Amino acid sequence: MKRLVFLAAFPNVFLALTAMTSFAQASGQEIRACDFDLKGGCRSGQVRVTLTDGKVVGLDAFVIWCGRGGHRSGLFMHHQFGSR
Repeated sequence: MKRLVFLAAFPNVFLALTAMTSFAQASGQEIRACDFDLKGGCRSGQVRVTLTDGKVVGLDAFVIWCGRGGHRSGLFMHHQFGSR
């Protein structure tokens, strides 16, 4: 459930992930990453996508935002695709 809330709360992160994976023409394993800062407040983080032969096999996202009273909060998300 936290993952759905994460993507709903930060649609720009989802757009960045889509853009990073749509140009994937990698052979072997490749890691693509981007740092981001969102306007209008204290929100930043990093997103990393792991590709193997052009297919997404892993996704990591770390987001930091300012909470009540200026305290910083964070959320880390990791998902491995294709492993069960």
